[in-house]
Amino acid sequence: MRARLGLLLFVVIATVLVACSAKPTFVGTWTGTSANGATTITFNADGTYVQDATIPLPTGQNQALKVSGGYVASEENKKLSLSVTNIDMPGAPAAFLAFAKPLLEKQKKEKIEATVEWLATDEIKVAMAGQSTTLKRTK
Repeated sequence: MRARLGLLLFVVIATVLVACSAKPTFVGTWTGTSANGATTITFNADGTYVQDATIPLPTGQNQALKVSGGYVASEENKKLSLSVTNIDMPGAPAAFLAFAKPLLEKQKKEKIEATVEWLATDEIKVAMAGQSTTLKRTK
């Protein structure tokens, strides 16, 4: 009886230690809003992501933006490096696309580096380029 109790106690302690030491994961769908608009980003287990955002234009209108690419998490998931493979702005006015296209193409050649603060298992604060956004996991 004492041996079984000891084994049970060991299993409970080991389970608690493993659960506490498991690092959080980005995999899932996250949503948030910042001064740059609303965003939904889905991080897939295969290291790819898709982001749907709405950004305010100087005209007062909102523009849809769809970005996809790859991501790598490092430093215990406190750093996030994103690469962009596709950027689409459905329904954007031709004049705006003519202005934005060179900037968007340049973005494809650069890595986006972000710092992540885990506020909870399903809530993160992402900081990059001098701005931060809080995202909550929805799925």
